[in-house]
Amino acid sequence: MFGGQSIAKFIHNWGGVGFTVSVVLSIGIWLPESLSYSTEDRQWLSMLGGYLSKKQEAPPQGKLNAGQKVVVILVVVFGLLVSITGFVMWLSQGGKSAMMIGQFLHVLASLVFAVIIPLHIYLATAANPGTFRIMTRGDVPLYWAKKKHAKWVKEMGLE
Repeated sequence: MFGGQSIAKFIHNWGGVGFTVSVVLSIGIWLPESLSYSTEDRQWLSMLGGYLSKKQEAPPQGKLNAGQKVVVILVVVFGLLVSITGFVMWLSQGGKSAMMIGQFLHVLASLVFAVIIPLHIYLATAANPGTFRIMTRGDVPLYWAKKKHAKWVKEMGLE
């Protein structure tokens, strides 16, 4: 329908280059913040941010909540694994066993993405009313920031 397997492979490989660039940019933008964990982050993770119970109040969070930090780390780790294995399979003249291992790791990391990203999208939109508007407009109302990221508001001196 779209030109056959050779066109699909071409699109997949060059789309992978764009994917790799986005993962590398994520490392620079989000990873430093995501590697710092506090007592509040551990508390947030122990209660899963209150997603499973609306009776519990989540502890104050910084710019990223603990769940977002976990997602960033998983995206970086599995994104690099997808990228590296993809480039190895694309560019190498390796033997059959190297290709099979590369394909296995590539598919495994891609499956992790197939679970993490839709779950993150759901939790970042439908499970938190008002967040979609924040993401599309690029501004965070102060009342919302105080409720979800009180530690960050305090750090910014906006209390």
